Amino acid sequence: MIPTYSKAIIRRLWAMLSCLTLLFVAWQLTFFYTHYRVSDLLDSLVNTALTHAFLSPVVSIPIIKFILIQLLAYLLWIAWIVFVALSFSEYMGWREVVGYCFGIAYWFFACVFLMLLNLYYYPNSFFAALLGINFRMPLGIILIAMSTFGAASFLIALYHGFQSKRFLFSRMALIFFVLANIIMLLDDTIGYRNDAIHSLNNKPNVIIIGLDSLRPDFTGYAGVRAIKTPHIDQFLAEGTTFMRNFTPLARTFPSWISILTGKYPKHSNARTNLTDPSLVTSQDTLAKRLKQLGYQTIYATDETRFSNITKDYGFDELIGPHMGINDFVLGSLSDFPLTNLLINLPIGKFLFPYNFGNRAAAITYEPNSFLQLLEDRLPKQSGKSLFFSVHFCITHWPFTYAGHAQQKNLSSSEQYKASVMMVDRMLGQLLLQLKRKGWLEHSIVILLSDHGTTLGLPHDRLLEEQYYRGDDQLKKFVAKYKLSNQSPHAQDFRQDYVLNTSYGQGTDVLSLKQYHTILSFKGYGISLPKKQIYDRTLLIDVAPTVLDLLHLSALQHADGMSLKPYFINQAYSYPRVFFIETADKAAEMETDKIDAEKVMMKLMHFYHVNKSTGLLFVDPAFIPDMIKGKQRAVIMGDWLLAEYPAASYLHLAQSESKQLSLESALRPPYYILMNLKTKEWTIGFSSALAKQAPLSMLLQQLRMFYGEEGRGHSSGLS
Repeated sequence: MIPTYSKAIIRRLWAMLSCLTLLFVAWQLTFFYTHYRVSDLLDSLVNTALTHAFLSPVVSIPIIKFILIQLLAYLLWIAWIVFVALSFSEYMGWREVVGYCFGIAYWFFACVFLMLLNLYYYPNSFFAALLGINFRMPLGIILIAMSTFGAASFLIALYHGFQSKRFLFSRMALIFFVLANIIMLLDDTIGYRNDAIHSLNNKPNVIIIGLDSLRPDFTGYAGVRAIKTPHIDQFLAEGTTFMRNFTPLARTFPSWISILTGKYPKHSNARTNLTDPSLVTSQDTLAKRLKQLGYQTIYATDETRFSNITKDYGFDELIGPHMGINDFVLGSLSDFPLTNLLINLPIGKFLFPYNFGNRAAAITYEPNSFLQLLEDRLPKQSGKSLFFSVHFCITHWPFTYAGHAQQKNLSSSEQYKASVMMVDRMLGQLLLQLKRKGWLEHSIVILLSDHGTTLGLPHDRLLEEQYYRGDDQLKKFVAKYKLSNQSPHAQDFRQDYVLNTSYGQGTDVLSLKQYHTILSFKGYGISLPKKQIYDRTLLIDVAPTVLDLLHLSALQHADGMSLKPYFINQAYSYPRVFFIETADKAAEMETDKIDAEKVMMKLMHFYHVNKSTGLLFVDPAFIPDMIKGKQRAVIMGDWLLAEYPAASYLHLAQSESKQLSLESALRPPYYILMNLKTKEWTIGFSSALAKQAPLSMLLQQLRMFYGEEGRGHSSGLS
């Protein structure tokens, strides 16, 4: 005869598992607190203007909601264990004490299963690293065995629950299981509009596809056989491709503002990421112009943390994770095993809007989750023209994502290669989506990268020791960096640090690989030539070119020019002058081993929060100092003139005991002049190379454009 357990044993097991779960959560919080140096973060936060922002409803409510979802998830977890353990024990005919012990054992089994699932699906999770398991195949076998046991015990418990008619939870479990599957099947239509667009507008669709931080020399199209990028290569081969395209400022937000407005950051006021939208000049943008003509305008991105492109720039709809300070808080500081397993479920887009499809939350980001958002939200074509801009950020640091277990000893360049190949697959999937929805039948598609990146590789910076022409004593002012493939234990500053490398984006105007981007125009149902253009162009040319191809008037006060003449075998006869600048800098970011928490703690006091929107932005009071600290450069023909502001630097000093050490010193502002053709360079204006250059014209162009920003003088250096 099958025993029937009393309510007392159920209450006892509930109480015990609740206590064990509290201890389990406390253990997680303890290690989380230590790993993320929460006390240091809180200390840094107390002295900033962000403290009061957490009291505003737009910030506090999502955090409270996130915590409540966690609590509800653990309550359901406990209820599931109690139901399975006791119903299974009753079915097996065990006594109450045995059923009680089995319930505790089953809880431990569930905890181990939870942690192993987190390790398998999110190998970059902090809690996955705690387990210290690096082999996925044995782990997969273990998980299959545990899943089989878990499924079998659940089905037996469910069967017995209905047979005994004692457990209300059995009915609830079955209903929940059925509803979950219905939601997964109907997920494409729940909560989102996917209607076809209807209009008499017959203008071509305009689609801009941005690939974050993509260096042209890290593609198969550039001849790199080790990197498989078939979709990028095919697009560049079949389009009108501009081989020497650059961005005026190598950061995502300034680059996209340049794309949309046709303006240099100097004129749009987008001088760094997270610029206050009220300061950005955006009265006339490509999106607004096309919207006025009846286009449906949509902007999509899987990373909004540092690039807040809002509807203010002319977009009807935004697709992607929610933006604002909670993107930092909930996106970065939510690495918990149970939450991780829930985020990428179909229901996760509703429960975790700051995490689902969020590339910035690298630990739990799955490329397919963002592609699913696009599939859900993009309407089907039915007559009305579409302006669709999408930006993929998986090629941005840290170059990892969910399920992407990389060896710990891989260099940043190897990790970057893997992310480039993944973004290529995402591009292929997007093009299939657009084709399936009918958007590639009459369209101009533009493939671009917002900027490049440097990875501590040789020749990532233009400066080479053998091409220096000038006073060797002046070279001490130029920052040096350790190559990423050198041993982290190397200590010799003279040998282990070099001139010809750098790290990051928008950190050095002489690292043109940070500024070099891909740019290609391809027609679908529209005739555009297949050709390569080697003249220098800029991202500020994108909007003027699109409007010219559509036979529309130019944007107001645009700095860019239309590239349409290149499409009809014409070229500009006059030499073009280009200007580039750096963004804000932090030494903690100029390395291959970036400590995200250190960067966050250092930069926290620079930011404010809009209490009505929750958007994070740079405090305008700090912008003048940021601008003063910028590097600036002008490129004219084969010559580049770079202006470096005064800054502290490290140099080798010898003590009385003949020991070498690194000391900090303040270097004056100086200029670097370079011939891009011969690679020769010099510091200051006194060398023979400087006398060959059109110095007066270069200086005049730099001064006319940037005015007195950051201008300084120092004898012998300028």
